[in-house]
Amino acid sequence: MEKHVLVLLPVTEEQKQILMDMAPDAEFRFGERKTATREDVLWAHAIIGNPSGELLQGGADHLEFLQLSSAGSETYVKPGLLSENTILCNATGSYGPGIGEYMVAATLCHFRRLHIYRDQQKAHTWLNLGRSRSCEESTVLVLGAGDIGSNYAKRMKALGCYVIGVRRSKKDNDMPDCFHEMHTIDELDALLPRADAVGMALPNTQSTAGLMDARRLGLMKPGSVLINVGRGNAIVTDALMDALKNGPLGSAALDVTDPEPLPADHPLWDFDNLTITPHNNGGSTNGTKDRLFTICSENFRKYLAGEPLEQVDRLTGYKVSR
Repeated sequence: MEKHVLVLLPVTEEQKQILMDMAPDAEFRFGERKTATREDVLWAHAIIGNPSGELLQGGADHLEFLQLSSAGSETYVKPGLLSENTILCNATGSYGPGIGEYMVAATLCHFRRLHIYRDQQKAHTWLNLGRSRSCEESTVLVLGAGDIGSNYAKRMKALGCYVIGVRRSKKDNDMPDCFHEMHTIDELDALLPRADAVGMALPNTQSTAGLMDARRLGLMKPGSVLINVGRGNAIVTDALMDALKNGPLGSAALDVTDPEPLPADHPLWDFDNLTITPHNNGGSTNGTKDRLFTICSENFRKYLAGEPLEQVDRLTGYKVSR
């Protein structure tokens, strides 16, 4: 049977040809997520990119392969959306270096109060804010020790920070060199008071939603920095605003928010000790785009060849080896 392949990933003409050469007998449609239709999704046996969940609802039993262009997969692991027989792969491995660099930039920005100095520049104000925090004197706590968290950890360790990792479960004799310590999420409360910066790179799962609530934010070191690049709902927004206003938080940097997009009249915009970017750091570099296509095309090749693939676990939302 002729395969129908829907590609919603932005690709160059050269990349289109690479995909078509992998399946010369297949019929391809190239488009965008925002213009994809229900008919496109019902037509496809394989999809590369992220179709709207509404388009898949109740009509995806025929879908054999779905290769996401995102590391997060929460939309697609909802019960009943995909057939149990659909191969579901995410793009873990694409975004680590790019988002890791953003997290480093955000950390240094807040350690050195560059966001405040920028505001002073706009106001034509010459005011010394006093001593700033040095990486060589700081402890960084990384929540989520996967691709993104490990890339952040590696860079912060190279700058002289003491780096602690937190992940779901212990793995004997398996601690990446970028960490000085590795712990599990049940130890988080004891770790938060130690950290000058907490970097969050967590997926959206039942166990991560609301993880940083008022109680945990209250455990953070006075003057510390909180950075979130995973999913906005991992932080309780009202509790975050209180911690930014009344302590103990010194400042925060968010590439993700709850709600998202952040409404123009939301009070989060008005915090001087907060920087916000519009969830755009995942695909913001050419290197990220190249890695994304490499991962997606290689998984597509394996699907066509019937080779084993690292799929997304429908219960946890994490990639697992199969």
